[in-house]
Amino acid sequence: MVKLQAAARIIQSPQSKPPAPMGTPCTGRQAELFSDQDLFGVQKGEFIKKSRNRVLADIEELSKNNRWDDILSLYHPVEEKLPDLIRAGADIPVRQKIAFALGQTGAFDDAIKELLVCVRAEPDNFMSRSSLAYTAYNSLYAAKNKKIFLAGDARTQRIALAHEHFQKAQDLRPDGITNFYREGMLFSQIENKPGPGLEKFEIACFNWERMTDEKRAERQQEKIRFWQSLCAFKAGQPQKADRLLTELEAHSRFYPNLDKLRVMIRN
Repeated sequence: MVKLQAAARIIQSPQSKPPAPMGTPCTGRQAELFSDQDLFGVQKGEFIKKSRNRVLADIEELSKNNRWDDILSLYHPVEEKLPDLIRAGADIPVRQKIAFALGQTGAFDDAIKELLVCVRAEPDNFMSRSSLAYTAYNSLYAAKNKKIFLAGDARTQRIALAHEHFQKAQDLRPDGITNFYREGMLFSQIENKPGPGLEKFEIACFNWERMTDEKRAERQQEKIRFWQSLCAFKAGQPQKADRLLTELEAHSRFYPNLDKLRVMIRN
């Protein structure tokens, strides 16, 4: 009797449901809907971030000893050496460092190419804009000192490139100092235009004076006031040049060429 009851329970109990059929594998365009990020999630993002940070740390360490060629042999061109960073859109900080190394070796054209990639990818990246302006400006100084050849239309275009990106960097950080100062140097020393140069130096000085004491860089102010005074003199404003020179003397007991400038202005 017990066996019959047990058998009845087995017969009456519902059978377990059959497993659901497995979906067909994605093929063609369906497969494109699933990116590497979907497959690996946060783990892949963290891996890319750590990889980029390792590269940046390595470049930083090599830079301390001016090992620019080693940096370039390891990580340039980025397309060949670090394709994973490019695919992940994490290459911009590395390109900025590579561009600086290229500039240090005198490869200004290649440095500019790297920074143009950065600017196109992130138009409002201050570091990319500032670095591009500085690299163009630095190449013009190298040409002035006959370290490289840059003349004619190429020189004109390089000047325009420097101005374009100095001004964009100034728009992004209107309270800054360095980009106004450097564009002032570009006007006054490269283009021999003391008037526009003086305007840029005045903005740099105004911004400097608004900074807190902790953030002020004494030597930077001296440089600005020196060139501001010289530009005022060249622009036919000797009284303004003399006043600026007096302010400079109040801030510094010694500055290169100060005596020469004093003679030029006051005699």
